[in-house]
Amino acid sequence: MENTDIPKFDNSNKKFTEKKKYNKKLGKKLRKEREHQGKTQEEWSECFGVDPRNYRRYENGNTKIPYRILVYLHKTCNVDLNSFICDD
Repeated sequence: MENTDIPKFDNSNKKFTEKKKYNKKLGKKLRKEREHQGKTQEEWSECFGVDPRNYRRYENGNTKIPYRILVYLHKTCNVDLNSFICDD
């Protein structure tokens, strides 16, 4: 008889780790672009319509950056999204 209460190993931890690394990489690029524009975290959080604490989480890589923010960067700051989201 198979015990269905025991979760099966599915490598999800590896996927989680890869996502965290990717979020951190994007966060660094976001910070670099903000600094290049000469803006503070508070100024950009206001532009994006997010709480400054959430914005800091984006830059620190603790939270995934919403697509609407990436689109905003492309449209208002002329950021090339291909270079922004692709590996270096």
